[in-house]
This record gives sequence, C-alpha cells and structure tokens, in this order.
Amino acid sequence: DKVSVGLDVAFSRKIEKFDAIIAHFGQNGARIARIKKRRQIRAPLITIFHGYDVGIPLKQGRLNQYDDLFRRGELCLTVNDYFRERLCEAGADPAKTEVHRMGIDISSIPYCRSERSCTAIKFISVCRLTEKKGIEYSLRAFALLEGERDWSYTIIGDGPLLSELTALAHELGIAEKVTFLGSRPHGDVKEQLARADVFILPSITAKDGDLEGIPVALMEAMAAGLTVVSSYHSGIPELIESERTGLLAPEKDVFRLSQHIRHVIDHPDHCDLMARAARQTIEHDFNNRLLNDQLAARIKTLCAQREN
Repeated sequence: DKVSVGLDVAFSRKIEKFDAIIAHFGQNGARIARIKKRRQIRAPLITIFHGYDVGIPLKQGRLNQYDDLFRRGELCLTVNDYFRERLCEAGADPAKTEVHRMGIDISSIPYCRSERSCTAIKFISVCRLTEKKGIEYSLRAFALLEGERDWSYTIIGDGPLLSELTALAHELGIAEKVTFLGSRPHGDVKEQLARADVFILPSITAKDGDLEGIPVALMEAMAAGLTVVSSYHSGIPELIESERTGLLAPEKDVFRLSQHIRHVIDHPDHCDLMARAARQTIEHDFNNRLLNDQLAARIKTLCAQREN
C-alpha cells in the first residue's frame, strides 16, 4: 500500500549511504532485498537468520518468501548448519549461504564448578516460558524420579505458560521441589546459576514450527561450568556432543530425559569431565571475540568485491 511504499522509500534513503547492510532475521533481509529490487543500493546485504524466521515459514511451506533475498542478498548467515541446509533446499545459493554462530563473552563468565551438595542436587532452567523451551517435559521427567536422591529445580523466566507449568508441577506432585522465580535481574540470575549444579533445557519444535537456533543460555551455562542436559533439537547437537560435553535426549522423550537426570545425580565424576570439555568447546567455537573478528573480515571482503 501507499503507506508501506512511503516508509520503504524513506528507509532506503537512510541506508544508501552505508558501506554494508546487516539485517538480523530473514524478514528484515527480505524487506531490504525488495527495496534493492526497486532502487540502486550498492551496499552488500548480509542477512542473519536466527530461528523463528526459518522454523515458522518452513512449517508453513513459505520459505519462498525469501526468493528476492536469495537473488539480491550477497550473503545469508545462519546460526546453525540445520538452518543453512533448510535455506539451501529452498533455493539459497550454497556459495552465498554460510554458518555464523552466535557466541558469548567468555571473559565475563568465569569457569566455576560448584561443590556438590551431600543432599540436594540443584537443577536450573533460565528461559522464557514458551512451548519451544520444553519445560513441560523437564517437569514430567522429574516426576519419574520417585525414591531418587534429593533434588531441587529452579525455573527462572516469565512467559505465557507460567501459570500452566505451575499447575502442572502441582498435578505431578513435585511442586514442593520446584521453584518458579519469574523474571529476575541479571545479577540475581548469575547468583542462582553459581549455586546450581545442572542446567536443563529440553527444547522442542513448537506447534507453529518455531525453533531454537542455538540457545545462548546453554552456551553461558557451559562456559560457567554447569552440567547441561538438553535435546536433539535444531542446532543444539552442534553445540553439545552427548556424553562428552553434556547429555541430549530426543524431543519430548520424558523417559530418556529422566535417565539423564539420574545420571548426573549418580555420576558426579563424569559430570566434571563433561563440564571441562564443554568450557573448551565454548572457548574454541562460541567465543564472541573470535566470531566478531571473522564476521568483520567477511564483511570487509564483500565490500572490497563490491568496489571492484
């Protein structure tokens, strides 16, 4: 309509003066690609795909919404290889579609394995309480631990499923061991993580197709020295090698998830080995400083090619 066209014209005038354009999320990249179709914009377009911008259109059979972007964008970056494969299947040029992982600031997260309590093992999740985070399945897995060593489970985060998950904990008979803290300031979250033994995030594909990329919360937990338990979902297996840097269960597999929980309770020595290997993985492959340098070099190359 006239309003959207007017907005795009004004927007295009702003971006014409830049040497490169980085669009976070595929929909924003597609919008700029449509502008490039109508106007002479020389700056290379780099689009970073994060999660819902692949998962939901994939579920709906609408990845063709990126056709203009695939033709006019200079580079599509995905946060995991799973997304890259899906985009290439939908028509993206493999030569212009690469994986660029999101990372974390290693220097701000010291590695510190907490001393195991002689009684309760402390599990924690930090996430927005939405379907794809899979917290329903961690609760159901804990409910299978009748007669197991004492444990506690802290869930930090708000979201549309908070009341439903709270009710589920009561229904499963584990409410006295599960604490929902809601949203908390970053400092409080860091304190809770420092006291925890295990970080659990059994992510799933949501009914609308929404997917994780590779959750930053898992990276931060691995860097900090927590044992991590998650799922074979989207790009998570590209972060966690099961039984070496953490433990993975199939999506929604409550029994397998409960087995992993039992394992971390009963095998602290293995957990120590996995935690050390996990920290090394983050330092080598998910280090923001190194990843940012790689991206800057890639953009510089694209700009030089455009000038020539």
